[in-house]
Amino acid sequence: MRTERERDILEILKSEGEVSVESLRKRLFVSEATVRRELKSMESKGLILRPHGKAVLLRGYADKNTGFSERENLAGMVKDRLAQNAVKNCMEEGKVVFLDASSTAMHTVKYLDKYSDVIVITSGIKTLFELSKTSIKHYSTGGMAITASSSLVGQSAIDTVNGFNADVCFVSCHALSMDGYVTDSSVAENDVRRAIMRRSKRKILLVDDSKVGKQCWNNLCHISEFDEVYCNAQLPEDILKSVNSFKLIKA
Repeated sequence: MRTERERDILEILKSEGEVSVESLRKRLFVSEATVRRELKSMESKGLILRPHGKAVLLRGYADKNTGFSERENLAGMVKDRLAQNAVKNCMEEGKVVFLDASSTAMHTVKYLDKYSDVIVITSGIKTLFELSKTSIKHYSTGGMAITASSSLVGQSAIDTVNGFNADVCFVSCHALSMDGYVTDSSVAENDVRRAIMRRSKRKILLVDDSKVGKQCWNNLCHISEFDEVYCNAQLPEDILKSVNSFKLIKA
C-alpha cells in the first residue's frame, strides 16, 4: 500500500517526469532527509530512478504495463539490430521458437521469416499480427489480454506454453539492475516469461542499453540463467561476470 507522501510524489512525477529533491522538500513541507528517505524506498520498489539530486519517474512503474506503441518506438533501430543478430546466431531450419510479448522480440519475426521450416509460439498480440503476414507456422499462447502492453497472460497462457518444447526463446525486459537481475513492471508478463524459459533449451536475452542500470519492482530471474545476452553497449563489469555468453551488437 502506498503512503500518502509516496502518492504525492508519484503525482508530481507523472505530471513533470522528474523533480529535484529541493523542490519536493518545499512542496511537501518536509526535511531534505525525509525526502531522500522516501525516494530511496521508492527506488527500491522500482518506481523511480535517483540521479544526483533529483527523482525521475521510471516508466511502467508499480505493475502498470507500458504501452506497446511506446515501447515499440523506443530505440527501434537498436532493437532491430539485436533481433537480427540473435536470429542469425541462434537459428537454423527445423527449430521451435518462443517469443515473449516484448517489442524487441517482435523484431525477430522478419528475420525468422527467412527460414522455411520453423515454428513460433508467442504471447505477444502484435507479434501474432506480424507473424500473420509471414509464411511462418505459429501459435498463440492464448490467455487474458493486457491491452496496454499487447500481451497475453494468465494460467491458460502458461498452460499452453507448458505444452511445447522449444529449441530457443527470445525475451526482453524493462530493466537490468546493476546486480544482474532482469526485471519488469508486470508480474503477469514475467510469469509467462518464466514458463517460456523453462520450456526452452536455449535462453536468449535481448536488452538495449537504455535499460541497463535500472530496476523495476518484479524480478524475472538473474542474468546468469540466460545462455546468451545481446546488447548494443558493453555491460558493466559486475554484470558481465555473471553472463554465460555476451554479444556486443553495434547498431
